[in-house]
Amino acid sequence: SSGINAEYGGVVQTAYANGSSTSYLQDQGVEVVCVPTGVKHLHAAAEKMDIGIYFEANGHGTVLFSNKALTSINKEADQCDSLKGHRTPMQKLQNLTALINQACGDAVTNILVIEALLRDNRWMVSDWDGLYADLPYRQLKVAVADRSLIKTFD
Repeated sequence: SSGINAEYGGVVQTAYANGSSTSYLQDQGVEVVCVPTGVKHLHAAAEKMDIGIYFEANGHGTVLFSNKALTSINKEADQCDSLKGHRTPMQKLQNLTALINQACGDAVTNILVIEALLRDNRWMVSDWDGLYADLPYRQLKVAVADRSLIKTFD
């Protein structure tokens, strides 16, 4: 089998995301969409994807799977035979869909998913952290007379 039949997946970020992470993801062939700040905007954009991933810089976020993606993942995983007690990549993805809390992005669940991915890849946290270097940044609060004049766009 060639993998899941989900047609569209990607990562949703806000303007607060470090540009280096955006470049890294795009270099890996991942579509990155930028939306205004707030989980409601991130979640709405991720829902338009078969597999949508979003996390704000403050750590809020989750992974969403469309019904189409879940059906495809489950069908593919159920057709796979485990090799010598090892789960196939599709079966591992199926496990992740059961673990990830799509409704609210539970932080404990997110840590468990990260731990599972690191272990499966035989990575240390330092390996993961070394994938790219953050661009230098400074975040300041600026008082403006009318904040509705400031818009975020992709």
